[in-house]
Amino acid sequence: MQEFKVAAAKAANPKDLELLDIPFGERVLYVKRPTPGQLAMFPNKARRSTVFIAAMDLLEQMLVTDVKLINEALKGEVDDDGNPRPEATAENVGTIYYLERLIEDGVVNDGIIFGGDDDNKQGLVEAIIAEWAGRPTVPSSASSSSRSGSGRPSTGRARGKGSTSGDSTSTDS
Repeated sequence: MQEFKVAAAKAANPKDLELLDIPFGERVLYVKRPTPGQLAMFPNKARRSTVFIAAMDLLEQMLVTDVKLINEALKGEVDDDGNPRPEATAENVGTIYYLERLIEDGVVNDGIIFGGDDDNKQGLVEAIIAEWAGRPTVPSSASSSSRSGSGRPSTGRARGKGSTSGDSTSTDS
């Protein structure tokens, strides 16, 4: 039988871990940056099941629930007002089970996770992705109907080999 060599998973260095903390109900959700692979798989998962299930799966992968790891990562950091970031405790760190319970109990609806609702333009997953992508605002959907004045419009086809533009002289004999 072939032996597969697999790189050992590196222990997460808390100082290298960037966390986004989001107050959510009675708890705080600490999320790490999604990997390019996780983001690439999201549409595929959404097609195979539902967008909500795919969003919950992605959210579960991004949630950091190890209180010690969170506190090490946040040590010495301050909020926008210069105050030390609050310490995480087992009682205030949100988990996927916490979110599922809020949904099952009807405290929040599916739109709060993905898609948005009456009070939120974006769902939690979209807001997290936008924040990590450096685009915390919803992009404008308006598009310009005018073309730029430079260059000529593309026909979408490349010229054939040996063809030239402009007037050509006939080589008939």
